Amino acid sequence: MKMKGYNIGIMNLCRNFDFKFSEINEEVNMYLYKVNEKREISITEHNQISLGKEIVDRRRMEQHMKKECEQNMERFINFMRENLKSTEDTNNESKRLLIASRLLQAMITLCPHLKNCCTIDNNSNLWTTICDKFNQNSLEHLQLWVDIATHQNKVTIDSLLDISNVYSMLGVLPKWETVEIEGESEETVVKSQIKVPSRPSIALEKIFSKIGETLNLLLPYTLPKEIHVLYLEKNLLTILDCYERLALEDLNQIQALQFLFDVKYLTTFSIPKENANLHHLSQMICDKLRSKVDPFDLDVLYKPLLNNVKYSVLQTQVIFGCLLPSAEHLANIGTGEKREQENEPSIITFSVPSGTVWFPLLPVTAPAQKVLASTGAQTQKQKSVPKPSTSFASVNDYKLF
Repeated sequence: MKMKGYNIGIMNLCRNFDFKFSEINEEVNMYLYKVNEKREISITEHNQISLGKEIVDRRRMEQHMKKECEQNMERFINFMRENLKSTEDTNNESKRLLIASRLLQAMITLCPHLKNCCTIDNNSNLWTTICDKFNQNSLEHLQLWVDIATHQNKVTIDSLLDISNVYSMLGVLPKWETVEIEGESEETVVKSQIKVPSRPSIALEKIFSKIGETLNLLLPYTLPKEIHVLYLEKNLLTILDCYERLALEDLNQIQALQFLFDVKYLTTFSIPKENANLHHLSQMICDKLRSKVDPFDLDVLYKPLLNNVKYSVLQTQVIFGCLLPSAEHLANIGTGEKREQENEPSIITFSVPSGTVWFPLLPVTAPAQKVLASTGAQTQKQKSVPKPSTSFASVNDYKLF
């Protein structure tokens, strides 16, 4: 149950809640059908017992029991909704919304006696209706949590992306990659080196870490997909709004290129393909940023920049995996041109699928055994087996090749 996000507190609440229905269920079964609640009865046996009943109001009692279950569940849902209204303490409200959402989801699975009371006449329509209401209210609580979490993340996003001036830019600008280009002239080939953004800005990486940390506390694989996508879209909209404001500032070429890389990166990494509005907003921001770069330089830098965007996405998909809208989101992405591997391996490159082994296992052999010549013919027929040593072996006792 912990894999579904149900902790001990949620399970105890469901157990205590379901205990009341177990007592009612047992009493009704004993009164109407003269059977123990622990022994399940089939539909045929149920009909046989009911035909011989002298109690004429059996059907009325079953309907009354189902009606009471329905009304009590309605009151329970309304009670939770009324007591989860907005308060000034957003942290406390966020916790209560999560607990209420998990509780409603858990009751569908962990309250079997409630289900038995709702299906006492072997008709599951009422139970299906109650489960639908539980799921609907659980989604509503999670949507309210998304609004609160997005508002809290907005404070962090606005503070980290307040980097319109050059001095603040120095603290978030990562190291750029040096790319060598060739140009042919009439007499010779001219080679030159240019620098291209190779990774997202430090500010954007901190933002992604903050958003992912908040989402990981909820076990994102247990959330409904629509809630997961809604959380991503609202936070991405906040980030894009900040970059849209930055694009209106008087930026130099270095700032414009780095911000262009950031917008391309988050668009490729997290924006769902079905969300046309976010893609349109991202394209508008990129157009504004491209207009601040020299056209000749942009023509030379744009292709390496896009290749670096794809490469960075593949590098960070393990670290920020919970921010992917779906498991198949990066299925068709390619790395573009093949990049030369660095001489010194980097841990970050482990996230890139590759057939190259960075750290191959070192083959280790046992120390050479000295075979005494005096063993005679017996040692030629039998292989010598070394006895295990009781002391630690030294480094010189092993050969590495």
